[in-house]
Amino acid sequence: MISKAMTSQMAGAAGGGARLPRVGLFPPFDLLERGEKTARTFLAQAGEAGIDHVCCGDHVSFAGAGFDGLVQATALTLLHPTLPIYSGVYLLPLRHPVLVARQLADISRLAPGRLIFGVAMAAHEAARTVRPDPPARHGMQLWCGLADSKEAARACLAPAMQAFYQLPFERFERYCPYGTAADVAEFLTPYLDAGCTEFNLIPQSPDCDQAMAGTAAVKRLLART
Repeated sequence: MISKAMTSQMAGAAGGGARLPRVGLFPPFDLLERGEKTARTFLAQAGEAGIDHVCCGDHVSFAGAGFDGLVQATALTLLHPTLPIYSGVYLLPLRHPVLVARQLADISRLAPGRLIFGVAMAAHEAARTVRPDPPARHGMQLWCGLADSKEAARACLAPAMQAFYQLPFERFERYCPYGTAADVAEFLTPYLDAGCTEFNLIPQSPDCDQAMAGTAAVKRLLART
């Protein structure tokens, strides 16, 4: 849970005004490898479900898995005409900033205004550049399990995280909600109250349709909070 000090700080940074949460999801990690038709169908379903954006990670090297973030983002923007794509997060310190700026300019030409470019920078890497205050736009990214029960959701989430990180699920369990959409929304509500306005879910479910439906349900529940 968030401490009172952090809650106060984040709520103040959010400007004190209520803002409807935006909820996105990460597609299956091998979505683009499944072919253009499958990827187009997935993105169309996400848009129709009311999901705000689709996310993509960025890995230069992670046990042989993952895509370069901007390559993946470019492909996703071209497979759907309107859905925003969120990079969560791009590892900018590993690239030359001038070349990245050119890549971003090109993506902006291909899909104007549709790439939400998330980069990571620690609060102290901000203080050195005379930007001690956090930005007003707070986002949270997390794995979750979505199913008809806590037991079924955990059975999907635990093996997926263990396979990805090669660590026991118990190391992550307290930070990763699982259960029904109501269970996940309940876990996220304190962060919403603290000023977080964007949630990027990495949902694990018995099937892709349930993951998407569960994500959309989490969004609806948070909007009522």
